[in-house]
Formats: sequence, C-alpha cells, structure tokens
Amino acid sequence: MIALYVVSFLLGLVLCVRSMLTGVEKPQHGVAPGSESGSELSLAAPAVRIRTPTLAAFATVFGILGYFLERSGALGPPLVRLIVAALAGGIAVALTLVVLARWARPALAGSQEDPRYVLQGFPARVSRAITAASTGEITFEVDGRTVVSPAVGFEGGEHAVGDEVVIDRIEEGVAFVEAWSLVEQRL
Repeated sequence: MIALYVVSFLLGLVLCVRSMLTGVEKPQHGVAPGSESGSELSLAAPAVRIRTPTLAAFATVFGILGYFLERSGALGPPLVRLIVAALAGGIAVALTLVVLARWARPALAGSQEDPRYVLQGFPARVSRAITAASTGEITFEVDGRTVVSPAVGFEGGEHAVGDEVVIDRIEEGVAFVEAWSLVEQRL
C-alpha cells in the first residue's frame, strides 16, 4: 500500500507542476474555450472532464495522508486508512473547486488581455532584414495560417533574413521582435 501512496503523491506533484506551467483556465492559442486544452484531462465518457488541478489536489492529498497513516499504523486496518485518505482527497477536490469557482474563473473573466501582448512569445522568421534604420518583415503562423508583419528589433536589435526571432509585442501593426538565441539563454 505504501507504494500506491508514494506513486499517488508523485503523480500529484507532477500534475501540480503541469497545472502551473499550462495554466488553470486560459485556453491555448487556437483552442476554443471549453474544448480539450492543456489544462484538461478527459476520463472515459466525453461528458466527464476532470481538470488537472483537481486531479492534482486529490492525488497529492491522498498520497501524502495515506503514506503517513500507513507508516504510523493509525486507524486500524489498511482499508480504513485507504478510505480516510480517499475522503481527505475528496475534501481537497472540493476546496480546489471552490477556489476555481470563486476566485480563478471570475478573476480571468474580469481581466482584459492587452491586445499588444496576445502574440507575445510566438516564434517567427525574419523575411526582410531588420536594421536600426529601417523596418523589416517577419513571417509566423497563427491558427494554421501564415502571417506576414512589419517588424522592428526589440531595443534596436538588428536581424538578418532567415533569423529566428520571438515576438515581444505588436503595436500599431508593427511587431517588436527579439532574437530567439537571447530568449533561449534566459530560459
């Protein structure tokens, strides 16, 4: 039984990190809200969806409490410890749902994303050289279609044709870009 609890705890931690990296509710670009996104896992029937943070809460609490109960031998037979750990996991799920319903979703619904930064972080390729004196051009893909945009170097950077760049923001139809190699170093 200890192995079950340890695996559950580790799975919970991995899902917590996944939730942190992919976000709780924000859909990925090109994915409609309510459809399969990075923060959702489908179980059995298509109508049954359990979000990653909810599953992470259950697995983490079930694993850690079950492990400590099993190690201490408290509460009698193993079945009782399993039930208590599962109930604690259920309480964690309920608390997660309350937090998502009362805090995370309303906060996201009320926030307006700055349109200049909608494409921030998108990779692009320079199709016309960008210099300090002139505006160049980049090409990138959004929702399966190729987009061509005028571009200038972020903080005056220069980029040759074919360079890989990352979009910082788009202001008045002009993309501000930075070399991918510089962004990669910060990661």
